[in-house]
Amino acid sequence: MKVQIALSKLELKVPPVALVLCFVGLMYIVEIFLPIMSFDWQFSGIISILIACVSFLLAIAAVIQFKQQRTTVNPITPSSASSLVSGGVFRLSRNPMYLAMFGILLAWGIWLENFASLILMFGFIPYMNRFQIYPEETAMRQLFGSNYLDYCQKVKRWL
Repeated sequence: MKVQIALSKLELKVPPVALVLCFVGLMYIVEIFLPIMSFDWQFSGIISILIACVSFLLAIAAVIQFKQQRTTVNPITPSSASSLVSGGVFRLSRNPMYLAMFGILLAWGIWLENFASLILMFGFIPYMNRFQIYPEETAMRQLFGSNYLDYCQKVKRWL
């Protein structure tokens, strides 16, 4: 019970961008301390830059859609959303900004050329699901009811 209460205190507390920066740092540290997990891939630079660019464009498109709908992009206060954004990139993913953040981590892991760093980045998804996305989904259900539930039936959480 105490563990569950302690964990619930993490909900909507760590801004996703800060979490990405933490993962970037951890992935770099892992790359330094586990060089045995390194690989050499001729195209890693090009591939990582392409993934990063696509990820940035995805994030920008999502933010633009939020701004066009005049709703908040603040992930810490999902209950202040004024409209349900379901068009554009939100037809592909309910969380394109978080998908873009994962893409940035993927690009960074490929850039580092380290398997341990790539494995570490997968911790981002369960953390985001538990402490960011589930609380956001609860707020969206309360705010938008059946419209949000219909949207969830049509569009996957990540991809």
